[in-house]
Amino acid sequence: MNRLLLPSLLVAFSCSLLALDAASEVAKVREALSLASVAHDADAFVKLITPEFYATSRSGTLRDRAATLAHLQDARPADLKVELIKSATYGDTVIQTYLQSWTANDGTKHTSYLNEVFTK
Repeated sequence: MNRLLLPSLLVAFSCSLLALDAASEVAKVREALSLASVAHDADAFVKLITPEFYATSRSGTLRDRAATLAHLQDARPADLKVELIKSATYGDTVIQTYLQSWTANDGTKHTSYLNEVFTK
């Protein structure tokens, strides 16, 4: 019985390390994306996303890579806050949900959820 337990523990431990590696890699990429976004640095941002990248706005507008880069050039609210709500790792895939909040130019407060999927 003990001979079966050790290999099972090793497999479980190595799976958790793979998940940890994927999660830590995503944290680095997410930070780089945030820095590029705040700086409106399209050159840095484009190096972090795939040619197949697309985003869906809170109003349902789909943006491909080119449209996302153009949107990046727009002014962002100074008080934009992004809070990580949940992160799940499935092998080399990490899915994260964020809550964003900001104040628009007209003074109205807005919140929306943002889901991001990262794959290796």
